[in-house]
Amino acid sequence: MKNTNKVSKIPVLGLAVIAAIAFTLALTACDFLSNNDDDGKGPGKVTISGTPKVGEKITAKISGEYLSGPRWESSDNGVDNWQDWISKYNSTDTSDFTNNKVMTIPSSEEGKFIRAWIYLNWSYDSAVYSNIIGPVQP
Repeated sequence: MKNTNKVSKIPVLGLAVIAAIAFTLALTACDFLSNNDDDGKGPGKVTISGTPKVGEKITAKISGEYLSGPRWESSDNGVDNWQDWISKYNSTDTSDFTNNKVMTIPSSEEGKFIRAWIYLNWSYDSAVYSNIIGPVQP
């Protein structure tokens, strides 16, 4: 008499693959949350330094892993309505305001607040913003 109660290996194999993927994702999440920016690993961080004054150079210091940036933007009040400098100045050369870590503050930014931001390596949807400097003095 044949055994008609066969257990398929496919569902067992499928569960093993799912478990392995879940384990890998859990380890990745733990590694991401425990990384320290000071050692140059982990998610990126951007900090602006320099004097917020027209004609002065400001610098974006980036540590950790990131995909692109910095991008520069300004706001009248330093809270909302941030305007990206690429669209604000109708620049066709995005290198003017993207990936430049040192910028000279234009006269049109007088009285405004400035910040920079970067994209993290693992997602275009996760921008990391710098400290805010300003208001820009004449």
